[in-house]
Amino acid sequence: MSLSSLIKTTESDLYELSENDLKKLRCVYTGILKDISRVCRKYSINWTLSGGSMLGAVRHGGFIPWDDDIDIFMTRADFEKFRKVFKKHMSGKYNLLMPGDGKNISVFPRIELKGTLVQSVQSVDGSRSGLMLDIFILENTYDNKILRTIHGMESTVLLFIDSVCRTYACKNNLMKYGGYNKKLCSAVKKRAFFGRIFSVVKFEKWLKLTDKVFSKVKSDSTKYVVAPGGAKHFFGEVFERDKMTEICEVKFEDTTACIPTNYDYYLRKRYGADYMTPPSKKSQEKHIFIKFNLNYNKNLED
Repeated sequence: MSLSSLIKTTESDLYELSENDLKKLRCVYTGILKDISRVCRKYSINWTLSGGSMLGAVRHGGFIPWDDDIDIFMTRADFEKFRKVFKKHMSGKYNLLMPGDGKNISVFPRIELKGTLVQSVQSVDGSRSGLMLDIFILENTYDNKILRTIHGMESTVLLFIDSVCRTYACKNNLMKYGGYNKKLCSAVKKRAFFGRIFSVVKFEKWLKLTDKVFSKVKSDSTKYVVAPGGAKHFFGEVFERDKMTEICEVKFEDTTACIPTNYDYYLRKRYGADYMTPPSKKSQEKHIFIKFNLNYNKNLED
């Protein structure tokens, strides 16, 4: 559970998305997806939906009804191809931010839509950023179990350092909007204590180091791939390569999107055997923001 999920709009001066906001947001995200798909198709770059976006495609034919973003997978090799052609085909409308690049305080690359302002609670005080689409990279990892475990331990340590440094960097907003919540206050103080210690090294450098360690295995023929930046971190995100990289197209809202042909393999590992059963309404996360301005008519293009 993220720290920001403990904050309620009823107790703080925050913006909770309305149904109309969600409709507009999904329209913009679908436009971003179409742009990515068009470029990837042109250069034979493979990608798939990931996480809740893949689940939404399979279970709902689009967004999960209460979801407000899109996440995608690319292998490291495909991401590097995408990175090379991004400037020519997408930089007029988007920014591609690597971990540690300015506004990106995450451990995975993000595509930012220019001309938008979407600030989450877990953000640096005074920062401004646009709408982001997350790219979770499927990294190569060792077939040898001992070497894979070492890779996982290195990644896990760095993920912990990144997490506490992120909390330290974002603590002002977290405490400002969630200070009434004792559980959140306690968690923020504990994480920020360690974050302050590790922040003797710039947070951006930790993020760059993390990306370097994630991508340390250069062979594209390993049996296993891993998404260390995923919700279940390294050891919960190890997959057999061939079950993640053979892809098909499915309906997603008013377009199509790619998912693994063996999507059941991933969704069972990620969400359990009953992934086709929606959770109770009480368990459905609501998304809140400090600032939310899509200006979507200006940015969305066919």
